[in-house]
Amino acid sequence: MRRRLADKRRRELSEVNVTAFLSLMVALVPFLLVTSVFSQVVILDLQLNPFGGDQSTSSDTVPLTIIVREGRIEVVDRPGEPATRINNGVAGPDLATLSRVLQELKSASSERLDASILMEPQLSYDALIQVMDTVRLRTIEENGDSRRLELFPRITIGDAPRASAS
Repeated sequence: MRRRLADKRRRELSEVNVTAFLSLMVALVPFLLVTSVFSQVVILDLQLNPFGGDQSTSSDTVPLTIIVREGRIEVVDRPGEPATRINNGVAGPDLATLSRVLQELKSASSERLDASILMEPQLSYDALIQVMDTVRLRTIEENGDSRRLELFPRITIGDAPRASAS
């Protein structure tokens, strides 16, 4: 008699009922696939400043240079020309004036895509991001809709040269 009970227990222990688990998976997997969010990762291709140092380059290949300093932003269109100086406001860099100057430069040469942003090391990372966004895009409001247009999408970053005494 005991032998029959032991055999019955062994048979019960060796059988695993996975029907409930499979039913759960059949319902859960499509639900997760339908509700998942497929996101796209956006990466900006930034380069170190290839125009620093003693390299000689023609003025056609030198990009627009934006030098961000503690109290001002300098925009150099061509080497040897005087820089356009934009003094910072109370809240930080004057991005509206920078955007206006960049739009004027873009309208003068619309095929130009390169810009080089040079920053002093003590400035914040947030200031770099704000200046990069201003250099890359401009936002236009039309009939309640906002559109983004590219200004200078190919950005190179680097360290700013020391400020001159003047």
